Amino acid sequence: MKSKELKEKEIVLLNSEGPVLKAKKADDGVVLYNTHDEIVEILTNEEFNDFIFNDFPITYTDGKEMIWSRISDSMKVDETSLKRWFNGKNKSRLSSLVYLASPYSHPDDRVRHENYLIVTKIAADLVSRGHVVISPITYGHVLLDHAKMPTDWEFWENFCLTLLEKCDKILVCNTIVGWDKSRGIAEEIKYAEENNIKIEYIKPSEVKI
Repeated sequence: MKSKELKEKEIVLLNSEGPVLKAKKADDGVVLYNTHDEIVEILTNEEFNDFIFNDFPITYTDGKEMIWSRISDSMKVDETSLKRWFNGKNKSRLSSLVYLASPYSHPDDRVRHENYLIVTKIAADLVSRGHVVISPITYGHVLLDHAKMPTDWEFWENFCLTLLEKCDKILVCNTIVGWDKSRGIAEEIKYAEENNIKIEYIKPSEVKI
């Protein structure tokens, strides 16, 4: 491999009087090195995401535990550069893009609002832990306060499936009452199956991305 290509695949994550932690892209993850090019850790893309955003610890070559959030910002690469490096030529993303499927439509306004509150809480919890989540119900429910629109699947189908097409995974909230009777969820699952989008049936308290 040419040195220019190697350079594009490497980034200095920490620098204190010289590089102390570098990262290089692998086919399905990231390899962390110290300043002497000794391997510190080999991480999957999800583990690397957790190291940067969710306090996933690694063990440095000196045997000491390293947690990203406890390191001085002055030593760290800036986040914009990190994301630009990770996105690179192969268009990989730092995080998977996740579509949150949940029931919504109901003749009772109170039930629709409760469905909105439940799924929005789930989405907020996931985002607070560093995941990139699209919740069409969270977004769409707010829009209904600003324009007169139907609440049925026929109207929202194009909106939802256009978002789903961009995602890597669909998480079905199977503890919200009515999820198994939701036409929207059934159509979203069908679309995911036809387009090789990973499907997971989850309980909100057991979400693991």
